[in-house]
Amino acid sequence: MDNFYQGLCKEGLVLGALMEIARRIFFKVGTKVEKSESDCLKLCFFHLDGDLFTLLSVYKKWEDKPKFRRKKWCWENSINAKSMVRCKDDIIKTSSCLLKRFRGKNNYNLHSLVATIQQTCNIYRLGIEVDHHKREIQFF
Repeated sequence: MDNFYQGLCKEGLVLGALMEIARRIFFKVGTKVEKSESDCLKLCFFHLDGDLFTLLSVYKKWEDKPKFRRKKWCWENSINAKSMVRCKDDIIKTSSCLLKRFRGKNNYNLHSLVATIQQTCNIYRLGIEVDHHKREIQFF
């Protein structure tokens, strides 16, 4: 079960980073025919639950590729490689900030902070779970 929630936490960070660059992930270059082909390439990433999950699909497929093949894979699929790298950097930065913020906090401060985060998450219909012993916060 912990692996499931860790996966959700990571996907939450990925979705947050993807929202920042959503308009810059796919690109079209060349003639009308080449642009049309670029549009067709998007279909293999399509997700019924909407654009964010489509972008998550792109990110997962990109991340599954070995680092030395990612740039070529992006070009072949009309995906902006620089945007994908920026997304990865944002995920690393955000997770690092969260770890620093919650490391060494006593539970009273953590309860207060989590209550504030939960109120914000309720507004945006996000779930949050906190493991005080592990000092982990997971979004779903």
